[in-house]
Amino acid sequence: MALILSYHPSQKFDAWFTGELLAGTSGVRTPTVFLAGYESDLRRLAPAALEVVALGPLPEEPAAEFLRTLNEKLTAKLNARELQDYLALIRRDPAAIPALQGLLELELEADRP
Repeated sequence: MALILSYHPSQKFDAWFTGELLAGTSGVRTPTVFLAGYESDLRRLAPAALEVVALGPLPEEPAAEFLRTLNEKLTAKLNARELQDYLALIRRDPAAIPALQGLLELELEADRP
């Protein structure tokens, strides 16, 4: 199993991945699974896929709960508008969560003696 969060390969890697690795697994009897990221990143891989499953945005409530929990830890709280903007961002682009979390946690570190 391989998990690819964002597929922006070099030409050499793309040629190996699509031309050798994916092509070489097409007849394998043991299930092989490749999970990947955004549809726009994966258009070149679609022809090699046995099945494509398109995922929609993250559900609102778990994403909002994540932000509320993170906001509770911050000294300088996010306002309602910021929470809504960040919620829209992480629902649309879950890959932004680690960067957002890291950025907001910098505020926590700055307040520590």
